[in-house]
Amino acid sequence: MATNPTPEQAARYILEIIVKKFKASAGMNLMANNLTTLFSTGEWQSSDQIAGLEYAVQHGWITVRENIIILTDDGYAAA
Repeated sequence: MATNPTPEQAARYILEIIVKKFKASAGMNLMANNLTTLFSTGEWQSSDQIAGLEYAVQHGWITVRENIIILTDDGYAAA
């Protein structure tokens, strides 16, 4: 990215990966390392992923338990 992405942009990219790449629906689980592999392509930084995950959790789009990310109904709708 030419400029630093916002946490919201990173969170929406995370949702895009979960829904489009993994074809997940609400309630489905995803191993965090699978997300990290796809998120780290291009110019995204690990700090962007962390900020995006925090934003997504704060907005109820995902829940995170240890190494598992769970897509919520709101997260699926936001994607």
